[in-house]
Amino acid sequence: MMMTTPARLGISIFIVVSVLIASRHHCHASQDALTKNESVKDVDHETLVSPGKVFQMGFFEPDTSQNGGNHRYLGIWYYADPKTVVWVANRDNPISPGSAVLAIEDDGNLVVKDRYRKYFTTGLPPASGGRTLKLSDTGNAILEDKSGSVVWSSFGFPTDTFLPGMYMEKTMKLTSWKSQHDPGTGKFVFQKDQVFGYNNFTIFTDKKLHWKSGFGLKAARTRPKCRWKQSTCYRTRPDNGSLSARDA
Repeated sequence: MMMTTPARLGISIFIVVSVLIASRHHCHASQDALTKNESVKDVDHETLVSPGKVFQMGFFEPDTSQNGGNHRYLGIWYYADPKTVVWVANRDNPISPGSAVLAIEDDGNLVVKDRYRKYFTTGLPPASGGRTLKLSDTGNAILEDKSGSVVWSSFGFPTDTFLPGMYMEKTMKLTSWKSQHDPGTGKFVFQKDQVFGYNNFTIFTDKKLHWKSGFGLKAARTRPKCRWKQSTCYRTRPDNGSLSARDA
């Protein structure tokens, strides 16, 4: 049966619209990775999800009843427990709801921005080759170059949580949230003892010693060792600075 011109026109329009919709969705982030031509948009509630659906990365709001719903942050949280946030990118630079985008710039840097300014950037030297952001099942957001080499990772810049797979270097710090409802930089800092180093740890508040691992003696033949459980994550509490633990 011959197809009439209006019918052909209708099918053509349908095909064109379908292609446009498919192209628009292609610009969005894939499930666990982000490339230069993709983005994660807050307004569309887009997220990255690790391959095994262990962690999720996107924009969140700590508690609308406490901050009036005017503060958004890019973070990583447990897929099965969205309220347990383990990393925050722009902890001291909140964004207005619906305006933020996570993307990879032309220079290869990962950024959180809106139409006016940047709220977070990896601050790496410009690179001409394409880079890809991947969210792993360990909760680590990894930025790789085209050869697969890691040029930046969220594990190297923790906020208040120590996850299985992290390495506690001497310069690494865990800094508490300001409160349960504010991920801004708090007053408690957990880190390796800058004097004794290996397997000795301190918690400072307002640059004053709040806690120190050990026996409390000036000298001892043996020192206690801190054993990190591979299935446990550790977090500095904003209320008293203690290090709390939970199964990962």
